[in-house]
Amino acid sequence: MNKKRENTKSANKAVDAVLNENAETVAGVQALDEAVVLFRSDFADCENTEEGFNRAMDGKTAAKHDTEDSLIMVLHPIARALRSFSKKAKNLELFAVVDVEEYELEKMRDTELLDLAKSISKKAVRNAAGLMAYNVTPQELTDLQAKIDAYEKALKAQGGGMASKSSEYDSLKVALRKVEDDLLDIDDIMERVKDKQPKFYDAYFAARRVKALGTRHNKPPENPPQNPPSKG
Repeated sequence: MNKKRENTKSANKAVDAVLNENAETVAGVQALDEAVVLFRSDFADCENTEEGFNRAMDGKTAAKHDTEDSLIMVLHPIARALRSFSKKAKNLELFAVVDVEEYELEKMRDTELLDLAKSISKKAVRNAAGLMAYNVTPQELTDLQAKIDAYEKALKAQGGGMASKSSEYDSLKVALRKVEDDLLDIDDIMERVKDKQPKFYDAYFAARRVKALGTRHNKPPENPPQNPPSKG
């Protein structure tokens, strides 16, 4: 199983355990109780979907998906750091390249993702000095290039990388997103128990935190540059 999915699955199981340990409190808040029931149903569906995905994938296809997930996991934080850097530098040209969200990367065709990853990698290397302020290390840039090489190799092994993503893979992504949406709803409702059940509240959000498998960076500002940027 891909490390990111495995880590997310472990975190979801930890959340479920905390909810189960506090079943009485959960049952006492109707909206929370209903949200937890939905989360458990969708989580079970996600587990089944993942089993189907694992059965359906042959070695080459599974390798492609795993290298894709690994690439995105490293690529997106670096793109976010570059996004913040480009805003500060008023470099609209760079901003336009790196202004991409994780879900957009996941939806890209194989070759489109590969081309973008190569472009972002080159721009990150070119601006490595400025990215040091965002804790982007040379080792991380080297790791990104390794992930790009592994992804390109997997695409070539699959036949040039032109095949569309499998329906099983798309279904798995949808299932994972549904579970995360359920948990976001629970996050909001948990504010209702914060004052009366602080231990439950803290334990829940501790379980919600997925341990970072890569370096996290300062969250960049959400607004694009307002002034004309310099080129280069």
